Amino acid sequence: MAPRAWPSGRSNPGVLVTRLTTDGRPDESYGDEGEAGFSLPRQIGTDVPVTLDGESRVVVGYNVRGEGDGDGRGSNRRSTDFALTRFDADGEVDDTLGEDGLLRIDFRGQKDRIAALATGLDGSLIASGGARVAGKRGLKGAVAVIPPDAE
Repeated sequence: MAPRAWPSGRSNPGVLVTRLTTDGRPDESYGDEGEAGFSLPRQIGTDVPVTLDGESRVVVGYNVRGEGDGDGRGSNRRSTDFALTRFDADGEVDDTLGEDGLLRIDFRGQKDRIAALATGLDGSLIASGGARVAGKRGLKGAVAVIPPDAE
């Protein structure tokens, strides 16, 4: 299996995942003829890191508009957060991760940006990137470790 993901386009922001067989063809048992995806109108940017979790489910990372003002209070359209969505073995969004399939990770930064996603030996998810924190100069490294049994 070789999952790949990319932004689905500006007119319908979201993520599309294609699962391929070992010979490079779409795996027709996954999603709709090998493709699964979801729309997310608050998606920011085009970075879409992808990994397989400890149970071989596709997990996609992306950036979404933040819900706070960068310090955990109020609303600010310019803040961004990491986000993760996991697909089950059939290519459906796994709504047991986060809220309705969206796990939001906020480092209390004004601009949290995911850059990489990996799976630890214990099946945990490791999301890394940067966070611009209010009152601090420059982008700071940000890493989140999500346990394998996270909901």
